[in-house]
Amino acid sequence: MEKLKDELEYCQKIANENNIVEPADKLIDDEEKKINEDDENIDKKAKASLKEENEILQKYDSEEQATLDQLEQKANALKKLIEGERNNLLQVKTMHAKNIERRIELEHILKKCVEDVKMEIAQKKSENKMLTYSRY
Repeated sequence: MEKLKDELEYCQKIANENNIVEPADKLIDDEEKKINEDDENIDKKAKASLKEENEILQKYDSEEQATLDQLEQKANALKKLIEGERNNLLQVKTMHAKNIERRIELEHILKKCVEDVKMEIAQKKSENKMLTYSRY
């Protein structure tokens, strides 16, 4: 700005020497107006740019929040699914344990039946032998 004023003063001096009527103050005012207009235009552009950036950031934030909400919903759904599968697994383990218990019980019953049948066979053989000896 100082350099501009110096140049204008120099121009005024030359204008005065050459009898040019336009005063330096008017030139300075015109330049200041141009500078002010340029500053206003720069401010307008900067404000528009900031507004655009804010809109983009808000849009990004809302999209990001929507994505986070969707991910949270999916995570909750997966947690419920996992909990359901844990319950299913617990039921399957319980059923398996009961099946093993029943199988063991049936094996004991079968062994007892086999032993009873063996004893009956032995008794029958013994009775048959006695009958056979008693005939003679």
